[in-house]
Amino acid sequence: MVQYKSNHIALAEFFCSRETIPPLAGIALQVAYQIVVWSNRHSTRKALAKLDQTRLNDIGLSEMQMETELRKPFWRA
Repeated sequence: MVQYKSNHIALAEFFCSRETIPPLAGIALQVAYQIVVWSNRHSTRKALAKLDQTRLNDIGLSEMQMETELRKPFWRA
């Protein structure tokens, strides 16, 4: 599912970078892009919360780092 969202992010970035789209469409694309980014962060953090210590070690995160990441609001990278 993350790949699906990544494709949408790439597509939104492509369309937002074009100069030939109407200004209102560009704003709508930027809003849609931001919503997809926030949704992706939220989903990723939910998945991170479900990992056990063994999996955290596999990806190189301590439990403290995981908790710090989970405390961030969805709009903060």
